[in-house]
Amino acid sequence: PVIDVLTVAIAATPTDSPEMVEYLFLRGLGYIALGRYQDAIADLSEVIEVEESHSEARYFRAGAYSALNDHSHALSDYKRVLVLSPDFAERAFIEEQISVLQEELERLP
Repeated sequence: PVIDVLTVAIAATPTDSPEMVEYLFLRGLGYIALGRYQDAIADLSEVIEVEESHSEARYFRAGAYSALNDHSHALSDYKRVLVLSPDFAERAFIEEQISVLQEELERLP
């Protein structure tokens, strides 16, 4: 499986290298595809730790947080994507998600 190949590549790659960031990002996407959202969040968080402006990692991490009903973290990531990348390709979707998540958070006690 691709996840296993990426895991081997990550183990063999120097930390903070551009390749490591790419491998972690791709494995995070793989975890999302498998519904392994906590694992995806861990990998995508590592990407963001190394490359703060990685809008795609924040975008997909927001989706993983949403899948886990962690509205607060999802909202924070979506908002940050729009700050980092005002012309982000999925801007309309993100704006819609921000609205939905804000409504969800307002309903919570």
